[in-house]
Amino acid sequence: MDAKKLYPLFRKYNQMKGYRVQYESPKRLALIEKCLEVVSLEELEKAVLEGEWIDDTLKNIIAQGGAGTEPTEPIIEEPTEQKSEIENTETKEEVKPMEQKSLGSELEKILMGTIAMYSADKVIETVMPMIQKKIIEEFGMIPVKHEIKVAEKTPMQMTGELPPVFDEILANSANGNSVMMTGPAGTGKGYMARQVAKALGAEFYEVNAVTNEYQLTGFVDANSRFVRTPFYDACKAVAEGRKAVFLFDEMDCSNAESLKVFNDALEAREFTFPNDEKLQFEDLIILSACNTFGTGADDMYVGEKIDASTLNRFVLIKVDYNRKIEMALAGGDEELVDFIDAFRNQVEKNGMAFVVSYRNIKQITNIKHALPLKTVMKTCLVKSMAEDDLRNVLSNISDIMGDNIYFRACKGENVKVA
Repeated sequence: MDAKKLYPLFRKYNQMKGYRVQYESPKRLALIEKCLEVVSLEELEKAVLEGEWIDDTLKNIIAQGGAGTEPTEPIIEEPTEQKSEIENTETKEEVKPMEQKSLGSELEKILMGTIAMYSADKVIETVMPMIQKKIIEEFGMIPVKHEIKVAEKTPMQMTGELPPVFDEILANSANGNSVMMTGPAGTGKGYMARQVAKALGAEFYEVNAVTNEYQLTGFVDANSRFVRTPFYDACKAVAEGRKAVFLFDEMDCSNAESLKVFNDALEAREFTFPNDEKLQFEDLIILSACNTFGTGADDMYVGEKIDASTLNRFVLIKVDYNRKIEMALAGGDEELVDFIDAFRNQVEKNGMAFVVSYRNIKQITNIKHALPLKTVMKTCLVKSMAEDDLRNVLSNISDIMGDNIYFRACKGENVKVA
């Protein structure tokens, strides 16, 4: 067979790989003829297109076919006439095209061209900001890996939209400490409790502020049926050998009698419920969430004073707003986050009992493209705030907000989100 019939194949190879090869070389034609003695034309075409360098592919075919041949050097002509436009920014020397390796895609060619100019550290320094910007545009934040050490166990890892304080909460929970999270409303305390359960592979149970002990313990109704509660279910799960996390949300808003029952149960790590079932819950993971420090009401939040004995059973961890979380909830809208932070800070300076939280950011982000922005800000942020209070807050942040569209929308201007 005339080996020159393979020239169309080699031209296709040349286009795909980006090389310019002298196909009429007597040495190469001899190699091709020997290959066709041991493989079919279809097999040769497949091997050439999948290979990295023609001569190496041909030699391998001959060697595997048992024909044998003397090693020959690949025949290379001048590089392609199209020269690389990339120049070394430090030495101003022209970077030569890569000569023997196929990149397989345009992206790989660009990356390899950059690598040819810079060291690995320089490549990372140049490319990483662009990658991070794209991730933030798509997902709102850079994922953070959380690694928690657990006594005598392999460290656990998880990734998600969680503030740095989460690592502290999870580490304490995983290692046997009960945790009291305290901080402003809407800072994600309940969400982080659920993430603790997820990280530990545990069932999650929750109760909100209780006004009587039976909301914790359950009770037997008029038909002699036991009415269960989340606290009972959590204790039952642990007693049966399952992992469980129990969150006492708004614990500082519960009455003193209920907190005493809870404190007694925590001390003994067992409890006899109204159905006469005694459950031990030594391994129950307990968290609580409060807006105060358990010392009573303050200017912003109502709250009962929690006795010192109960407080002493918890590790106290303060939870506050986190800009990275805000950016994630806002879908990367920095203008919105800037306005919310300024608005919240001024509300606090004014001593106003008004909450500006993650929830407001999420609500605004969900609807800002569907309704006029001034309507969105009225229903999702301003809500019941008195007009005089709103004017006062806005006037005090006008210098730093300038043309911020969310600031202008709160003033009643007809502005649109880009």
